[in-house]
Amino acid sequence: MDTANSLTLLCRKTKLRKIEKNPMMKIFGTASSKAFRALWMAEEAGIQYEHIVVHPSESHQHAGLLKVNPSGKIPALLDEGFALTESLALTTYIARAYAPDFLPSTLQGEALLLQWTLFAATEIEPPLIAYLHAKGIPFGEVDEEEARLQLDKLHRSFAYLNQSFSSPYLLGDKFTVADLNVASILVWAKIGHVDLLNYPTLNTWLSNCFERATYIQLQARFKEQRQNRKS
Repeated sequence: MDTANSLTLLCRKTKLRKIEKNPMMKIFGTASSKAFRALWMAEEAGIQYEHIVVHPSESHQHAGLLKVNPSGKIPALLDEGFALTESLALTTYIARAYAPDFLPSTLQGEALLLQWTLFAATEIEPPLIAYLHAKGIPFGEVDEEEARLQLDKLHRSFAYLNQSFSSPYLLGDKFTVADLNVASILVWAKIGHVDLLNYPTLNTWLSNCFERATYIQLQARFKEQRQNRKS
């Protein structure tokens, strides 16, 4: 099942049971991978979970991950025997199961959640990843011509997103999983030092997302873990 169909099913009006105390959900992946999206949503939901660190280079040999996702790809989630893959499906599932306040309450809102999630996944993430690679991140081989080509694509998407805000957040006055999904993709822009100053509304919104306590605390925790591994 593709990402669009997965998200559509998760966004149906029939709500999943909200579990008050979960038996330690497991999230597989690294904080520097797309697993960060699910980790961020779990923090926003305020639930207990186990972060099982699986690096991409070893994911196809990780026995625990392979039981959840036989393809050996991260991220993946296991919750009460329910296995799920695809990072943006993970965030929506966590919100639906544990934090419905982060979901829209109307059919139109659910449609906009899908719209912005899929827009970011298809129109922003591919050229953004290609731009980073062309700038030598993380492989070190630089291709400036390719970087300019991908940056042009990004600027068109940024301009569209910038003029689409009519409220502080994508779906209204409060932060929802739609904001988390799009902001978590734009984390790559921060890593690549992509300048958003020409898009003031977008830039302000993204700064507000990154100033959330959950995001800051999660980043600080992972920074400490990286430092401990090096020492």
